[in-house]
Amino acid sequence: MDMDLYITKHRVMQDYLRQLTNLVNGTIDKANAPLIAELINKTTGVLNMHLASEDHFVYPKLLESSDEKIRSITRSYMNEMTGIADSYLAFHKKFNTPSKILADIDEFKRTFKKVRDALLRRMEREEKELYTLTV
Repeated sequence: MDMDLYITKHRVMQDYLRQLTNLVNGTIDKANAPLIAELINKTTGVLNMHLASEDHFVYPKLLESSDEKIRSITRSYMNEMTGIADSYLAFHKKFNTPSKILADIDEFKRTFKKVRDALLRRMEREEKELYTLTV
């Protein structure tokens, strides 16, 4: 299975997260809150497409493996991603507009850093561990 598309989606999300990090590390105000919300929504769109594609193509293929270790690792990744996705989607729902971001900037920053770190760790692990199982 060719994993280039999945890695490309990772790079897009990583770029959005890098841009968001730069903005979050600065002053958040009415001038840049719209760009922050736009980047959050773009990240969410790519993430949703990515997750759907993994659910429909990557995981089923790996679960068909005759190797129990591969099936076990795949199930573990699937279970873990549910928690990460739920946390990210809750973050998105809470902070997907400029007014929501500006309503509680400190909470936005704390929550963003948590979901960003979880997503970045997950993408790194997928590339080093999970995606190598598909060859």
